[in-house]
Amino acid sequence: MLRDREYKESHRNNLIKFAQNLQQSNPLILSEFVFEKIQNMTSSNVDIVFISDFRRKTEQLVFEQRFGQKNVITLRINASDNVRAARGWRYDHIKDTRYTECELDDKMDWNLVFNNDGSPQNVTRWIQNDLFHYCQTIL
Repeated sequence: MLRDREYKESHRNNLIKFAQNLQQSNPLILSEFVFEKIQNMTSSNVDIVFISDFRRKTEQLVFEQRFGQKNVITLRINASDNVRAARGWRYDHIKDTRYTECELDDKMDWNLVFNNDGSPQNVTRWIQNDLFHYCQTIL
């Protein structure tokens, strides 16, 4: 899924429909699944859990209600459209304007922001210098 954009895009619509169908009967079903996984990990002395790819504001709110706002650290990863295009992304008005793609775009109160327009070395440097440091300050 990290490198095969064509494969990922060919399944995006079905994945979205699948998640929407699950959430019709229980809007929190996906969050509850993650809660269960976190509960299993916390019995193993885990201090920090990274949950990737929140797509909705309600997901963040549910986690803040469950774990406390100060315990939910939000990270935004940005990349310019030019860089995304160079990595294989192509704008699609139907796909790219869905709430699953843009509901969090107007959120401004991220704890950390990473601009992913550079090389893999920039990612590594940011993780080592910024993310690790931030995590140490909250423990």
